[in-house]
Amino acid sequence: MNGILPIYNHKKHARIAMLIVTALAFGGGMVQSWRGTALIPGLVRHAEISAADKAYFRNLESQERLTILRKMGKDEGSEAVYAFLKAVYPDEPGSEHELVHIVGEIAFLERQYDAFQTCDSFFRFGCYHGVILQAIKERGGGNDILKSLGQGCLNLQSNRTAITACLHGIGHGLMVVRSYDLLESYKDCDIMLDEQPDLFFCYDGVSMENVVRRFEQEGAKDFLVSKDPFYPCDSVPDKYQAACVREHVHHARRVFYKKDTLATARFCLHFPDESVRTECFGGLGNAINQDNSDHPETNIAECDKTGQHYRQYCIGTAATQYAFSRQFDKAQMLCNALAGREREGCLFSVESARSSL
Repeated sequence: MNGILPIYNHKKHARIAMLIVTALAFGGGMVQSWRGTALIPGLVRHAEISAADKAYFRNLESQERLTILRKMGKDEGSEAVYAFLKAVYPDEPGSEHELVHIVGEIAFLERQYDAFQTCDSFFRFGCYHGVILQAIKERGGGNDILKSLGQGCLNLQSNRTAITACLHGIGHGLMVVRSYDLLESYKDCDIMLDEQPDLFFCYDGVSMENVVRRFEQEGAKDFLVSKDPFYPCDSVPDKYQAACVREHVHHARRVFYKKDTLATARFCLHFPDESVRTECFGGLGNAINQDNSDHPETNIAECDKTGQHYRQYCIGTAATQYAFSRQFDKAQMLCNALAGREREGCLFSVESARSSL
């Protein structure tokens, strides 16, 4: 195989050629000309690509898939690649997150710092990560580059949730680029952005990547080896602590408290600052929801253990997670477990999540 994609003239990929033509067609059953077509992500209907063709692409070696996608990106652009991937991977398997980096990489080559307008939360913010990685690969990680990346997120006009997702995705990407140096990544957020809540969303992405560590390289810093459940969040500067704790509570709950809600609530209460506690109990609600997504009543029962004052943050975050996964009936059920202004705030968050989808 030569260095150029043999998608149109190699037997092995003849089927893929037809698959791509089908994926890029607009018509109802009739394959139209797709040269120069600029698709909006998500426009492709899953039914236009057969289950067999989806399976064929998914079973190719990683490098073969990347070669195909690069060729498609060169011919048709990042939005066509994104639409194709959304059709082939509607289940968003976590193992293929890095495959979606290519969308952001191509988008940056096309649109520079406006590339974020191509992205969304599909495949765990993979497109955003790709933009960041390509930008720093091409231009370095200097302050001007970081500021331009931050402004690229702030230029998103679709809705506030899109900006939030972009800044959160940038935080993840910074950790990968900085070899999981937590403090340096937080400082990069400070260079990129000027004010709250924008800074918090970047800090939160950094903090989450510190816990999930999806792309950890050899020699990367590891802040999770400590036997102290509060580390590193009790050692970072105060301005980073709320975001750190919001994500670190997932790790502490699992490793130190064996998913015991009462014990994890005491972890949250260890931090005297009320804003840190609020974020901690919100993070706890997220963790409870992940473990009990099929059982909204369990979400409520576990959040009730956090006490009258903090249950609203636990339940509210769990309800929002249901909304992001389009389980609006379950989100409503959780909000209805609250009363008055707490219920109204919960429903507002759910509706905000719905409008961003």
